[in-house]
Amino acid sequence: MTDNFKEIGSLFGREGAGAGFAKQTDKESFTYAFAWPEGDTWATLTGYLNLDEQPEEYVRRVLQDGGFRSDWGNPDYDPIGDFKETAGDEYRIPLLKVLLREQLESRYEVANHFSTMNRARVELSAFIQNEGGAPLPEDALGTPEEQGIRAMLIATGEPPREVTLLPDKNGSTLKPLQALVGGNIETFDIAFGEGVSLYVNGEGLFTCPPNRAIFATEEMAKAGYLSQLDYSKVVEMGDFYTVLNGDIVAVGFDPETGESRSLTDGETARVEGYFTVISRPGSGAKAVDDIRHGITPDSYDISVESHDCTSGRNALAADAPARDAPGKDDQNIG
Repeated sequence: MTDNFKEIGSLFGREGAGAGFAKQTDKESFTYAFAWPEGDTWATLTGYLNLDEQPEEYVRRVLQDGGFRSDWGNPDYDPIGDFKETAGDEYRIPLLKVLLREQLESRYEVANHFSTMNRARVELSAFIQNEGGAPLPEDALGTPEEQGIRAMLIATGEPPREVTLLPDKNGSTLKPLQALVGGNIETFDIAFGEGVSLYVNGEGLFTCPPNRAIFATEEMAKAGYLSQLDYSKVVEMGDFYTVLNGDIVAVGFDPETGESRSLTDGETARVEGYFTVISRPGSGAKAVDDIRHGITPDSYDISVESHDCTSGRNALAADAPARDAPGKDDQNIG
């Protein structure tokens, strides 16, 4: 870092994920910017703190609650002095982090949340530049491998939103994917060609409510998938095909390596358009209700245009080569 901002490590200690940057404006005053992974998002915290302005009793309480108490029986014990002795001459940055963690926990400070590490980095970089610092490099918060996989969550009854699947120490994103769908995963990989896979709960048919109706895309029609209503004909683009139960996660897939990857901008836009314009929230429940009452679920009219998203035709149309065979299922999460 330049222009007086320096890297100070994670807000959550030496082994914590994420990164932090601070500029010391005088002996006790700091301008800070932190980012860290939190659930399926990236959190950021930016602002200003003057250590001299923190009430001494407040600092004592925070440090005592944090375990800086070596003599429980001594009423004259000084947790601030103990902390300074433990942290050494550079105690101010560790103290800054301790106070900010307490303020987050007490909700005195509230972090902002972003769907990807890159968006969090852009937020931090804008703040730092506004405070006279240099822009953050693209790898400021981690390498591409550490940044996780850009995916999209299509939760039951909700519009789609971007999420990040953060890898474990072995580089696998299986556990966060399982956490999002609520159990063991099952692949539905026929809708968007080889480049995008949909994952659902493997027991979702029995344990999860209907989420989205699936309408045939151009890839499905070209591959010759049969209607799931009576298996009597090949689906055409826009035909009702099936219902997916429970929360759905869309992930990019590299057929050459057999590994998951981040969705591209184009894939993200298409998945978002499909599950916003065509396969809307509530469409799965409606289709199931129709079938139970002996009614054939409506197909999607590809002539319908959305006012706020991609057209239905664009979301259904192929943007990648059609599959050689239907029902391919060779994804390897991790």
